[in-house]
Amino acid sequence: MKKTQGPIISIVLLVLAIVIATGGVYFYSKNKSKVIVSDTTSSSQVYRNEKYGFELTFPKTWGEVTAKENGDEIWFASSNSEKGSIFYISAMTEQKWKDCQESAKTGIPSCAMNALTRNSTTIFNWGSGLQDPYPQQEARLGEVQEILSSFKFTK
Repeated sequence: MKKTQGPIISIVLLVLAIVIATGGVYFYSKNKSKVIVSDTTSSSQVYRNEKYGFELTFPKTWGEVTAKENGDEIWFASSNSEKGSIFYISAMTEQKWKDCQESAKTGIPSCAMNALTRNSTTIFNWGSGLQDPYPQQEARLGEVQEILSSFKFTK
């Protein structure tokens, strides 16, 4: 009886490992999206967000740009930085924005108060995750205003 349990346990463990690996790949792909390069000869790259219907243009100095969604925030990182995300865009409902403004009156805002733009249902604001930036991150952070000024709705 014990001899037949060995192969069964091995098969169960193999199936479990495959399920976990597949789930990890799925989670990673859902939480990381790459910039869509609209023209490889261009000096810029375009990131499109289908969920919120907007796009941003990044300079080539950012190298490969990654965008990771975390709830209602999209964090942007550059392959030409030592580590970490450079900035984020947050998509808020009108009520969440009002709550954020109220919390700022207490001196401890619950979110970044840098309004970017809005559409009929969502207010977009931005912030930086950098408190002690590395030199390469500082260079990228200096380009953020240019990137934010390229924000446009696609739908």
